[in-house]
Amino acid sequence: MSTSPATSVSDSRYFQPNFLEKVKIIVHLTGLRHKNTVLEKCILASKKNRRISLIKTRATKREQHCNIEHLKDRNQQNWVHFVGVGGCGLSALALIAVKQGFEVSGSDRKWSSFMDGLQQAGVRLHIGHSTLNIQSENGSRFPNCIVVSSAISEDNAEVLHAKSIGIPVYKRDYWLAKLTENHKLIAVSGTHGKSTTSALLAYVLKSMGDDLMAVVGAYVSQFPGGNVIWGDGPHFVLEADEYDGCFLGLSPYIAVLTNVEWEHVDFFQDEEAVKTFFRRFLKRIRVGGHLIICGDDVGARSLLDYTSEGSKPEHASGTMLVTSSDVDGYNIITYGISSTNEWHASSICPNSKGGSDYVLCHKGQPLANISLQIPGAHNVLNSLAVIATVTVLLQGQRQHPTEVYFVLQAARQRFPSMRLVVVFQPHTYSRLAALKDDFAVALSHADHVVVTAVYSVREAGPRNVCGKDLATSIISSPSEYIPSLDDVVDKLALEICKDPLREIVILTLGAGDVNTVGPKLLHELQKRLCIT
Repeated sequence: MSTSPATSVSDSRYFQPNFLEKVKIIVHLTGLRHKNTVLEKCILASKKNRRISLIKTRATKREQHCNIEHLKDRNQQNWVHFVGVGGCGLSALALIAVKQGFEVSGSDRKWSSFMDGLQQAGVRLHIGHSTLNIQSENGSRFPNCIVVSSAISEDNAEVLHAKSIGIPVYKRDYWLAKLTENHKLIAVSGTHGKSTTSALLAYVLKSMGDDLMAVVGAYVSQFPGGNVIWGDGPHFVLEADEYDGCFLGLSPYIAVLTNVEWEHVDFFQDEEAVKTFFRRFLKRIRVGGHLIICGDDVGARSLLDYTSEGSKPEHASGTMLVTSSDVDGYNIITYGISSTNEWHASSICPNSKGGSDYVLCHKGQPLANISLQIPGAHNVLNSLAVIATVTVLLQGQRQHPTEVYFVLQAARQRFPSMRLVVVFQPHTYSRLAALKDDFAVALSHADHVVVTAVYSVREAGPRNVCGKDLATSIISSPSEYIPSLDDVVDKLALEICKDPLREIVILTLGAGDVNTVGPKLLHELQKRLCIT
């Protein structure tokens, strides 16, 4: 399936002058490393702080936020207790906490199927709510914090006891916000279709080699964790629940909105109250992010049609016009059955697998034949949302070849008369497979390119592309494939020693251990040229 053309690399809006500062004799362009340290900052109540809190049993919410800024006790494993752990939402958070290395316990009024997996993961589970659930057997130790489901009332025995002794109590929305804030969050929202769409999206991304995190509000047989995928990559797919305003603490890079209707009548007074919460959610989308919205749904579309005070000029989205200033800062992409949407389905018909076949169209142009094994027009819509989201993420990945291009252009400007040699280490097979031709074009601006073996520590499954494929794709400049970094060092040292006075700029580009080439090369040259 083809995607929208990438922005031209000559577009001056994407030029970053600070690249010039990175270009020295050896340059290493590194990728971002994500560290799961955020939640550790949320469970900081030490025994000293707890004794002080006993004097003040009615701690305010602001005071609780202040308490969590103190240093935690590093001498023992941090303990998080989940109240209402049997539900689909909190069970997922409890399982992730186990993966993050926390000691985890939980309670609920009755056993659920989600608790089976938690028990296997080593979570200490309690049936019924009691103050005894939040203390050690000898009563000398308490959880560092408690996370509470939206279904748990404020007069719950464990919640009341925790507050009385100064244990921080967090609602699910706060915990989710902290869990996702350092990820590139894809939040799937809407009155209906959230679970299916988020499950489909996470499954597709995982199949493409994305080492993502995902939390879905339903059991998914293809997920190892039932309703959780645990990964170490930057992407986090989340079913974003509107109930109790749970999604209002999120900051999504991509927000998917399937539809908006009056639901959860115990919380929302009427349909307008539902829309108000969704409008607030859309304001949470990060600057430079994306809203992927079902243009066929009247309720969802109405969020974009209203005009607020101080509105800006109209924004085009496919063939829809958006007049609200609230959309400033993010891109809007519509999908649906109607051809007025940017992504739409035509020629929908049932197939022999019990699902639907359709022709995928983008901006009126047919792109591919899609065959689903799940029935219903609603799942055609869900699949369109997934396709639109994956396309946005792939377009975002194309920034990597663009960065390579800019680095080479900056090097040309800084060292116009020198020979420019690039040592490029591809990062992950999935990225190389998707962007091989783009990398080939970007790298062709060097005088000579050395491509190494792919650096990938996380991907499993078939690998139908390698660094050699990229090297042979570079046509405009001489290129070669040298898998081993040690062999690369030897090759470069040999070339330099043949003509030591020749001026050469060598750039090492990649997100892996290619940064070791520079120091090793300098050390080797010192030996061969007897430089002290």
